Amino acid sequence: NIKDILIHDIYDGYYNINNGLLNVTGEHMVFINRNNIYKFIPVEDIIIGDKLFNYNETFIPIMSKEFIPYSGKVYNLSLDTNHVYYVNDILVHNTKARDII
Repeated sequence: NIKDILIHDIYDGYYNINNGLLNVTGEHMVFINRNNIYKFIPVEDIIIGDKLFNYNETFIPIMSKEFIPYSGKVYNLSLDTNHVYYVNDILVHNTKARDII
């Protein structure tokens, strides 16, 4: 369940993955398959050819990754207990990479 929606400003930008499949800031974690290794990594570290896990339990190849300069508001979900959820049918983690290092 969604506990809170956090709104804050960013000043650098975000990544557009697969022509709008995901629009997300670089530190947010996504579940990928790279060379048969499955893990959560920050969006800024994904590469063309990685595969995103989707709601249908299949993997979607990353065909494009574009950095979009942007200053403005972004929205993050704070969840009750589960820290993973699907955005546009793609499995993501609500913890930022810097929060788990």
